[in-house]
Amino acid sequence: MTPPAKRHTDHVRSYARMKYIEAARRRGEKTVRIVSGDIYRALKVPNVASAATAGVDLFVTNDPALRKLRIPGIRFMAGLDGKIF
Repeated sequence: MTPPAKRHTDHVRSYARMKYIEAARRRGEKTVRIVSGDIYRALKVPNVASAATAGVDLFVTNDPALRKLRIPGIRFMAGLDGKIF
């Protein structure tokens, strides 16, 4: 079974390709600007998916629900208050 973080990143990659890259190619543009926050908001995917895939040691979030999760690829979760979980 594919880990959730991998599924999220595949979904993000596919969305970016379709929404930004292929659309820019159809318009004949040679450059494209992609803002990751726009993609995450559109897909309602937490940034933690990309962080897990990248294997970050520390992920800082203000979301109490995320702080309770154990996510493969992220060693420590911390709140904005500095408490590490």
